[in-house]
Amino acid sequence: MKLFEDRLAPLLPMCGSCRLKEIHRRLKPGGWLVTVHHSFPNDDLGKDKWLCRNAALVSIGGIDPIDVAGNIEIMKEKLRVLSPGQDVAVLEEAGFGDVELFCAAFRFKGWVSERC
Repeated sequence: MKLFEDRLAPLLPMCGSCRLKEIHRRLKPGGWLVTVHHSFPNDDLGKDKWLCRNAALVSIGGIDPIDVAGNIEIMKEKLRVLSPGQDVAVLEEAGFGDVELFCAAFRFKGWVSERC
């Protein structure tokens, strides 16, 4: 069973500042943008730690540990992820303000930001 598919790549690293600036342009002043996606430290140590935690959680659900181990390597190679600090910086660079973390569920973070 494959746990990762490219189409599930996170919004912020995938679309970058250009698309976020377009979203910003289309929102009315005072409008809010909500994003939820993978967000964890993306240096080698951080990726290893968070993806191993994910593997442990998935293994509890009954997925074969061999499949899980193989998927860690696939995710390390293909998953485009920003650290929480980078998430905030990309949103601010696109013109959003008042960027706040509104939910955190394991390796997923949810951000809400206002169109200034």
